[in-house]
Amino acid sequence: MLGRHQTPDQFQKQISGALDENESIQWIEQPLDSRFAAPRVITFLLTGISVTLLGVYLIFLAGGGPLPFPIEGIEYGDLRFALVVGIAYTLIGSIALLVPFWEWLTTYRVAYVVTDKRALVVEANWLKSTIKIYTPDRLKDLYLKERADGTGDVVITTRTCRTEGNSWVEEIGFANVRNPKETEKVLRRLAQSAVE
Repeated sequence: MLGRHQTPDQFQKQISGALDENESIQWIEQPLDSRFAAPRVITFLLTGISVTLLGVYLIFLAGGGPLPFPIEGIEYGDLRFALVVGIAYTLIGSIALLVPFWEWLTTYRVAYVVTDKRALVVEANWLKSTIKIYTPDRLKDLYLKERADGTGDVVITTRTCRTEGNSWVEEIGFANVRNPKETEKVLRRLAQSAVE
């Protein structure tokens, strides 16, 4: 956990560049990697390994490998479809194996900052950095989503996303924070400062 005012090294430049001259940091934190928790990782790894192995086996069969048990009426030439299915399974399995690693990488590239004037979400990627700014007047409708383990999200706003035939609500704010109740209090104090 970061201290109340400790800035992660990779964010020093972005945060100091975003702050006004008389602005001071009140609270700062990085999201937990709870998305990278053991049950989720195990699920992705087991799925990825089993689907990849099945894909490799289907490719092996398509290449003329022996069938594990004889099937009457099936020739090796009839198993050409196994090559296509095997390649697809291998790709899907490989993606499932990479998901936990990708989430771990993205988690450590985000910092949440609350100053005496506004809230910031800083995302430092390899090619560019993004800073989302939430002024106190945008914090009036925030709400808390707490999980059983005490971690959670403080949702600042929502956005409806639409694709062909589908729509969903995206929650935007401080996700996977260690103590969402404390985070909510800090943000509500900032929102209250706009009223005063």
